[in-house]
Amino acid sequence: MATTNYLAGIETNAVELSFAPETTWGVAPSTTFQAIRITGEGLKSQKQRGRPAEIKTTAEASAAITNQITADGAINFALSYGTHDGLWPSLLNSAWSSEYTITSATTDISFVAATNKVTSTTSGKFTNLVVGQWIRITSPLNAGYGRIKVKTSATDLTLDHIVLVDETSAGTNIVLKTSGFIRNSNTFQSLYFQKKLASDLWLRYPGVQITGATLNAQQGQFAQGSFNTSAKIETKATSDVSTGGITPAPSTIVFNTVSQFQQLMVDGALVAAVCKGVSLQMTKDGAGLDFGVGSASAQGMRIGTFTLAGGKATFFFKDFTLYQMFLDEALHTFSYRQVDAAGNAYIFTCQAVALMNPQIVAQAPNGSVMADFELEGNPSALGTFQIDRIAA
Repeated sequence: MATTNYLAGIETNAVELSFAPETTWGVAPSTTFQAIRITGEGLKSQKQRGRPAEIKTTAEASAAITNQITADGAINFALSYGTHDGLWPSLLNSAWSSEYTITSATTDISFVAATNKVTSTTSGKFTNLVVGQWIRITSPLNAGYGRIKVKTSATDLTLDHIVLVDETSAGTNIVLKTSGFIRNSNTFQSLYFQKKLASDLWLRYPGVQITGATLNAQQGQFAQGSFNTSAKIETKATSDVSTGGITPAPSTIVFNTVSQFQQLMVDGALVAAVCKGVSLQMTKDGAGLDFGVGSASAQGMRIGTFTLAGGKATFFFKDFTLYQMFLDEALHTFSYRQVDAAGNAYIFTCQAVALMNPQIVAQAPNGSVMADFELEGNPSALGTFQIDRIAA
């Protein structure tokens, strides 16, 4: 027999967050919402109130009045494939590109070691591919991941981040799985969130913009991160606003930082130093809400300026290779890959990073000298930051 009436309140395990992209800011879209997995959340409402500084003989403060109402909070997550893909467009002001699978036919795809190129004798074979995009190569001799450095034509690609050997396809034995990628741009995308507390207890958050995010891959921990949100307002409701129920969150396994953290690279070359951890921090400086008379809630939202700064990479110190990059103030491509056991992959690329302000210190006896470098992201022709996803 089950025991009833034992809860003092609602358990956190019963809470579910779901969202959908908006077509009109602050208006619930008529669509099916997508649930997401979280490790914690802080979505909340707050009233800003003030008191007039009246001169009073009663020696007491005047009554407070509400000036405006805001809603915001962090969403914390463990990184798993496909679980939070719908949130990145709001942060990066962009959209995911399409994925393509390109399969060789007879001898129409070749890898050329001398120029590190992929070429094809079939007209338009690489039409849909773009510079900066990552591809996963399946072939007898060149299996791995590479990035398109130069696209001379729809049949001629130069790759970096991989060293090719000479190979020509024999039938369908070469497959190029291209990524769907997203990089920062300037197209505003808002989201409509809802928080389910019970079947008849809901909190709604219209007009949400993701205003910042972190990604962390640290030794001894799982891959994780957080999103910062800003909403038009928080409202209460007694029903689900989603059309036709809520799509369950993906059940992919959380990425570890052991075998599933791969290929930490600077300018396409593996970093020789042992890495202790990497953290990336993104903000949208100036993003915020605009208020007007006649309403306590926001009447509009500013898109802000995407910035990649405040991140850090920590290495065991052995030589001055990375330190020299700090002295030179040159900009470098900085990337790493997470691949789960099923073969699903994310590749995170900072397009033009300066390694800044190293701290090379001996913190305590019987330890190792560590070198902390700040990661300062800068704009490039390919944007500041890019995520590539390649499904298994």
